[in-house]
Amino acid sequence: MIGQLLSLIIIWIALWGELSVANLASGVVVGLVIILLFPTMLKSQHQIHPVGAVKFVVRLLGDLVTSSCAVVVTVLRPTPVRLQTKVVSVQLATQSALIASLVGNSLTLTPGTMTVSVDEETFTLRVHVLGDVDDSAFVQQVRTLEERLNRAVSVRSHNKKDAL
Repeated sequence: MIGQLLSLIIIWIALWGELSVANLASGVVVGLVIILLFPTMLKSQHQIHPVGAVKFVVRLLGDLVTSSCAVVVTVLRPTPVRLQTKVVSVQLATQSALIASLVGNSLTLTPGTMTVSVDEETFTLRVHVLGDVDDSAFVQQVRTLEERLNRAVSVRSHNKKDAL
């Protein structure tokens, strides 16, 4: 409960954009009201690991920069090979809808890739990819991304409908 309250206070202060005694006090009050009125809504089947989450975000930002540069090169110097596109299917190891969603959203955020669909039964992503990409190398990149996410967020439940 303390962790939830602290999280809500931080969000409250961030929304106000200023750290003050009044914002801190009102954040405590609002946080307690939310926790008391909606106790079951704040229960999560997932646990965030701060070190893993920071590593994931840093690596994702690096991937975003690298991919952005590659797309800039494709736009400024287009060739038939660079302009090729295809859809690659990737079977995820996870049984968590949250992890599958986070992997899909991370891929969509990355320039040059877009998650087209996620099969909720088999946890298979279909990803539209720009450029002449080796399918097996791309699948390995996605699985590495999934592993990084698993180190950032652990799933307490193995229920397929556990996410979001």
